[in-house]
Amino acid sequence: MVRPDHCRLCPLKSTGHVPDANPPNAVAAFVFRHVHRDDLIYGEPMTSKGGRYWERTFLHPLGMTRQNVILSSVLRCFPPGGETPTGPTYDAACRHCRHYDGAIEAFQPTVWGITINPAVLLKTPNQETFIQREMERVAQFVQEGERPVLLCGEEARRKYAPWIEGSQKRYRGYWWWDDRRKVA
Repeated sequence: MVRPDHCRLCPLKSTGHVPDANPPNAVAAFVFRHVHRDDLIYGEPMTSKGGRYWERTFLHPLGMTRQNVILSSVLRCFPPGGETPTGPTYDAACRHCRHYDGAIEAFQPTVWGITINPAVLLKTPNQETFIQREMERVAQFVQEGERPVLLCGEEARRKYAPWIEGSQKRYRGYWWWDDRRKVA
């Protein structure tokens, strides 16, 4: 996929760019750590083996599809070697990707959740029940008229920590409610 001009100074600029999937009728949003090699080929997030597994195992049974959820990543480029960079490279790449975070803000989330990154399931499938429970909570929030965002993995949690840990939020378990943006 062609890299946007804004990415020209990013340390990951040579790996390609995958924009967020941002359907106008989104009922929920999911943020992952970074895109994968297959995502570069298809030009959309979560098309890798892990992404297809996540969609088939967790989205579809709850009546959700990639056509009605926002799929976003902390990093919109596939990192060299497939591993999330660290240190100054990670910090610089994150700063460049912040330019593309408008979809989550425009979605106006009312509840935030945190879970493990579904890619972990490829190595430790015993975590499937945990993710399934969190996905069921997302579906329940949608039915209750909330606008949930599920942060998948530590990178996503760190990225959005300023949004979910402010004084205007109520906390219960791994979920935060934003009373100021409550959808009527």
